[in-house]
Amino acid sequence: MKPNFSIAVIVKNEEKTLPRLLSSLEEFRNRGGEIAVLDTGSTDKTVQIAKKSGCNVKEIGTRFVYAVSKALVSRINNHLEKGEDEILVTGEKYFDFSSARNYVANITSNEWILSIDADEITKTLDIDKLQEAIKNTKATSIGYEYIFSHYENGTPELQYRLFKLYQKSKLQFEGLAHEYLVGIGDKDYVGPDILKIEHYQNPLRDRGTSTIKLLALNRHKYPDSGRASFYFGRELMWTNRPKSAIKELIRCLDLEGWEYEKAQARVYIGDCYKKLGNTEEQIKWYQASFNFNATRRESLMRLAWLYFNKKDPQRTACYASAALQIPWNTIYFNEEREYKADPHDLMYWALSKMGFMVGAKYHLDVCLNYEPYNERYLRDTRFFHEYPDNGISGWMRMPELTWLYETAKTMDNIAEIGSWKGKSTHALLSGCKGKVTAVDHFKGSPGEVGHKEAKSDAVYKAFLKNVGHFKNLIVNREDSIKASKKYLDRYFDMVFIDGSHQYKDVRKDIKAWLPKAKKLICGHDYSDVWPDVKKAVNDELGEENIKAVDSIWYMYL
Repeated sequence: MKPNFSIAVIVKNEEKTLPRLLSSLEEFRNRGGEIAVLDTGSTDKTVQIAKKSGCNVKEIGTRFVYAVSKALVSRINNHLEKGEDEILVTGEKYFDFSSARNYVANITSNEWILSIDADEITKTLDIDKLQEAIKNTKATSIGYEYIFSHYENGTPELQYRLFKLYQKSKLQFEGLAHEYLVGIGDKDYVGPDILKIEHYQNPLRDRGTSTIKLLALNRHKYPDSGRASFYFGRELMWTNRPKSAIKELIRCLDLEGWEYEKAQARVYIGDCYKKLGNTEEQIKWYQASFNFNATRRESLMRLAWLYFNKKDPQRTACYASAALQIPWNTIYFNEEREYKADPHDLMYWALSKMGFMVGAKYHLDVCLNYEPYNERYLRDTRFFHEYPDNGISGWMRMPELTWLYETAKTMDNIAEIGSWKGKSTHALLSGCKGKVTAVDHFKGSPGEVGHKEAKSDAVYKAFLKNVGHFKNLIVNREDSIKASKKYLDRYFDMVFIDGSHQYKDVRKDIKAWLPKAKKLICGHDYSDVWPDVKKAVNDELGEENIKAVDSIWYMYL
């Protein structure tokens, strides 16, 4: 079925980003979906790319470009506080984004429009379910999950609900930049399983010399708009004009606007006072934001970090603990870390400083659950765990090391199949009062990332450096199956398997070593990340017989 909504895109010199967007819309295009592209003067291959992909392309050049008058330049620059950089110079031009968005919407054939930018992609787009939602809703716009920015590792940083799927006859865009929909009608919402969009901003674009100008013009074009005032004030703060930002953000509080933006404006005023070194006003405005709207963690987390930096554990714990009472929501900007590791990070520091070590350990362990390889968290386990992280390179997480250590304390004779550099071996050796036999040829496993260095003897040398000092260590530097034939059945109390992760190899290891175990057989990477391991264990031993701790599988005999 041909989609009952159109997609509208404004472009200019997007030859690097547009192909990625169009690729994410492949099914939409294959089903005859309409993509309207408004080109505003590209000098690269943007237009050719759009046309080749079957888009309805309209080239308008400088149609929505306007010159800035000398009087307006003077009025805007005079708005700034003394000593802060001017924004505009006479003779500059600006592009009216809202007029362009309304124009491209009107050249589409459908009533419902999804307005999207070339530096975005549809992470999820269930066309059938979205069509059904459009058909059944009485709203004039539909919101969806929107990832605005990402951390360096690619995970979401800031995300919220965006409402740019709308009825073009009922709503229109307003604003020269950070444009928003205005008009009459209710809002609806679809979940991330139906529509989810991610933004990948071009880092080469300079927001300080372009966005600030548009937002300044926008504020003066719409003087009674709380959103125009908010966006301008925020940009003043981001471009290091804190005094002017405070004045503008306080102004926006008296204008009609969205509750969440007014709460955020108070946070930004606090941030500006931080830049100016006025801690008293900083605290006042963060607290005022929470008092105004208590549905987000940001203001409380700002206060928690403030007191952390002042080395005040009591107040840090109070604010971080309060933040933890607020559940995740995507109604407005939320930073993911504030709903994951950060409040627990502050709590384990504060509680440990106050001597509450049990509580501190709990929060550190939560941090490790979110970020299992965070070096600082792992280093700090030495203050809270009987067996802390051993600092050896490897893929074993802290709950797994703890389980190996505690289990090894109940065993007298252990075999480990696959030791690599000794991270898990160290835990077994530290817990076991008897012998631990490490079976590994130290040549790596075929097809596994990170095993290239095993071509030399570097891995074995690292292993000896890390665990060679243990007197209860025995090394059998052989292939797993060959080595298994040298031991009597039920020779080891415990066998831990962490060798090759290929399906057939895991089954071979279990077949070879299961008879050698007297009390317990177990292994690593029993998870959806390693589906071959999980399937091999289930097929060989029966899923109903397997228990797991983190990604360690085990079965008592």
